[in-house]
This record gives sequence, structure tokens and C-alpha cells, in this order.
Amino acid sequence: MENRAHALAAGLFLLLLSAAALVAVMWFRGDHVARRTVVVVTRESISGLNVKAPVRLRGVDVGKVESIDFDPADARQILIGLQINASAPLTRGTYAQLGFQGVTGLSFVALADTGSDQRALPEDDTPGAAPPRIALQPTLFDQLANAGPRLIGNASEASRRVNEWLSDGNREQIEHALARLNASLAEVNRLLVALQPAARMLPDLVRDADAGTRRAGQVLSTAQDALAQAQPALAHLDGTLQGFERLARDADGLTGELRGRTVLLDQLGSAAAQIETTTRHLDATLGGTPGTATPLLPELTHASQALSATARQLQEQPQSLIFGPVAVPPGPGEAGFDRQSHAGALP
Repeated sequence: MENRAHALAAGLFLLLLSAAALVAVMWFRGDHVARRTVVVVTRESISGLNVKAPVRLRGVDVGKVESIDFDPADARQILIGLQINASAPLTRGTYAQLGFQGVTGLSFVALADTGSDQRALPEDDTPGAAPPRIALQPTLFDQLANAGPRLIGNASEASRRVNEWLSDGNREQIEHALARLNASLAEVNRLLVALQPAARMLPDLVRDADAGTRRAGQVLSTAQDALAQAQPALAHLDGTLQGFERLARDADGLTGELRGRTVLLDQLGSAAAQIETTTRHLDATLGGTPGTATPLLPELTHASQALSATARQLQEQPQSLIFGPVAVPPGPGEAGFDRQSHAGALP
């Protein structure tokens, strides 16, 4: 019985020791950190990437590669399962690329964010739900590798065109063009030598032009001052012109009035002629023979003659109606007659 008790105690001790060792190993492995599963999807080659490879988010370790397998639904796709710390800030704009660990040839998964969508990467806690997926974008080396054949083809085409451009005929044309270019450069050099005197005179011309500009400014300023001083004279001239306009309007009115009075004088002359004719008829009727008129008829005749003379004077000098009759110089035998002034007029 004692041997069995010792064996049972030894077995229990081994079990407790194994459990403690397991707990210690799990503790040091850090399995106590909460993790989430994220799947990276790609159609490109992932050479150098292995399980347990590190996963880094902007250079910070946030997990490890858990699995690498083909997609059962599409054999052209590769699914890379990642175990990421739950505290890692993954967004809908997060993408993955392959990074290289020095010169070992091994790869790791580098996560980055485009910043286009800052919403958190969705996570479904339902058991059996598919984990979220992010895309694996090609690196610069992958892009160069994919573009390699095209670059080689372009380089071959460029080399072929260069060879064609450097053919014998083209080389001769290039030589001729270089010769003409050298001749043109020589002409330009001679032209520059000929322009050197003009270039030396240019500062003096600039100074003269500056002085001329200043003088022109002074003349312009003087003209402006003169124009300012002429403004009152122009205003006075404007008033004078307005006075002339009023005088012209008054003269027009006076001319119209004179025309009306001339018509009246014409009518008065016609009336005087009719009176004279009527007087003659009366003289012939009442006086009998001409020259033996009655006392009434000579007065009427004298009045009609005076009226006719007045009418003729107004017709010859209509201005006498306004300004008065023009004085007639005295004749020979009249008071005030000047014989010397009329000596040249006598025959």
C-alpha cells in the first residue's frame, strides 16, 4: 500500500509540474493578447512569405501570418490568413504589401492605409462568419517585373529607330546641318561684333530718352496749367457766344419787323397812288379844265403828293421809320453850302 501511495504522489506531482510548465509557456508566448482574423487576397506571386511571418502596420508588429492557401472558390486567388491584434487600427482604406527582410529573401506582410476611407474595418463576431478581406497590392519591384517585357520591347523599338536615324544618309544630313549651324554661329558672332558700338551707345540713348521723357512731362504739366488757366476765358467766351446768339435772335426779330413794315409801306404807297388817281378824277370832274382846280382840289392834290413822297422816301429808306430821315446836304444857294467840297462835282 505504501508503494502505491508514493507512486500516486509522484504522478500527481508530475501532472502539476506539467500544467505549470504549460501555463508558463503560454504566458511567455503572449497568447493572452486578444487577436482577430483578417484575410489578405491576391492574384500575384508571394515568393518568400511563410507561415509565422510577421505582420507590421506602418512598421509596428501587430500580428503574424497564420495560414497560406488557395481560394476554394477561385484557384487563381491566394488567401493569406493573418492574426492581428484587436487593438490595431485597421480601416476600410487599409491595404497590404509584401516587404523584404534584409538580404534573406524572406518576406513579411506590411499593412498601410490610403486614407480614402477612415471607417473601421468591419468585424463579425458570429461563429463561422467569414473574416474581413483586404487586397494585396503589388510592390514597386512587382510593378517593374510586370512592366519588364513592355520596357524591353520599348527599348528594342527605340534602339531600332536610333539605328535608322543614324544611317549613312542621315549622318550626311546631320553633318551638313552642323556645318550650316557653324556658319550661322559665325554670322551671329560677326553681328554681335558689329552691334557692340550700338550697345555702348545704348546707355547714352537711354539717358537721353529719360531726359526727353522728363521734358515731355514738364511740357504736359505746363499745358495742363495753361488749360486750367484758360478755363475762365473759355467760360467768358461761352457767355459772349450766348450773348451773340441772343443778339442774332433779336436781329432776326427786327428783320421780320422791318419786313412787315416794308409791306405796310408798300400798301401805303399803293393807297397814296390810288388817292392821287382819285384826286385827278375829282379834279377833272369838278374843276373842268386842267390847271383851273377849285380850292378843295389843290389841297387834296398837295396832300396826295406829300403822301406819295413820304411813301417813296420810306421805300428808299425804310430805316428812317426807326432812326429818322437822313439829313440832305445843302445845295448851292442854301445856307451851309460848301463850294470847295462840291468843286470837283461841278462840270
